[in-house]
Amino acid sequence: MNIARIPVGLTLFVTLALTPPLAGAQYALTEATMESVESVAFGECWWLAEHAEPKPTDRTQFERQCRDSLAPKIVEQRRLLGEAEKQLATEYAQLSTALKAQGRIRPRSLLLSQRNWAKFRDAHCTLEVERVMGNYRSPHRLATCLEVEATKRIEYLKGFAG
Repeated sequence: MNIARIPVGLTLFVTLALTPPLAGAQYALTEATMESVESVAFGECWWLAEHAEPKPTDRTQFERQCRDSLAPKIVEQRRLLGEAEKQLATEYAQLSTALKAQGRIRPRSLLLSQRNWAKFRDAHCTLEVERVMGNYRSPHRLATCLEVEATKRIEYLKGFAG
C-alpha cells in the first residue's frame, strides 16, 4: 500500500494504531543506559573532581575511589530503571485493555497521553540534569530521574483505573 494515497486522517490513525505507546520518546532512556558503566563512572567522577571545593589533593586517587564506589550504584540504578520500564509497560497494557473493555475512553486518548507523558519525562529529566550539572551529560543522573518519573507514572496509571 502506498502511504501517499492514504487520506491524512487515516494516516494519523494508522500511525497511532501501529506505533508502540512510547515510540519516538525513548531518546533519554537510550542515553541513560547505552554507555558502559566504567565510562559513566569515569565521566561522573571527573566532573565531581573538576567541580569539588576544595579541590582534591590527589585527584587520581579521588577519581579512582569515586569510580570504585559509583560503579555498583550505576549498575543498580540501571536495574531499577529497567524494572520500572517493564512495570510501566505492564500497567499501561492492563489499563488500556480494561478501558477498552469498559468503553470509558477512546483508545487513542490513552495512547496520546502516554506518548506525551514520555516526551515530557525526557525533557524534564534532561532539564533536571542540566540544572545540576550544566552542559555535562550525566547518564547516571538521567537514569535516576527517568526511574523516579516512571514510578510516578505507574502510580498514576494504577489510580486511573480505580
